[in-house]
Amino acid sequence: MAGFLGQQIDLRQLPKMAKTLMLSATAEDCKTLEQSLHLRGVGSVSATLSIERLGKRRGIMVSGSLQADIVQACVITLVDVPAKIDAHIAVRFVDEERNTEALTLDVEPGGEDVEYFSGDYIDLSEVLVQYMALEMDHYPRATGVSEDAEFVYSTATAEELAADEKPRPFAELKKLQDKT
Repeated sequence: MAGFLGQQIDLRQLPKMAKTLMLSATAEDCKTLEQSLHLRGVGSVSATLSIERLGKRRGIMVSGSLQADIVQACVITLVDVPAKIDAHIAVRFVDEERNTEALTLDVEPGGEDVEYFSGDYIDLSEVLVQYMALEMDHYPRATGVSEDAEFVYSTATAEELAADEKPRPFAELKKLQDKT
């Protein structure tokens, strides 16, 4: 298995037949994904991709699947919410320098995504991170949290919020003053 982030395909070495590539995130990749996607944790990320030449004018087709185990913060309670991502990937890479039609391609809904590249390399890691971000639950909720609960608009951890609940001496004095 090859590394996940920084994964580039050298098109000069790409065989004429479809090539299968298996990627797995390292511990360092998982930490980078946690930070860039604002996650509480990334347990594992793997992808199995098929890379196929479609011809100079049609580009390179990358298809396959992406699986990930992640931990997000509940938008209501801020507790950890584990989640699994299972995404289907279908991206056609088009060389914008060689293909004058690249900017006028018709993209059909539900079809493959189209990415443009120039040179002899395709960077797969950016596409994989984009698919991961799109497949994540953008409003994760812990088990038992109702749909009509109010959102928490804070990036503070549960421990930091609990620390804010400490008694305030001047607030207590204010209460005494209000009684007189």
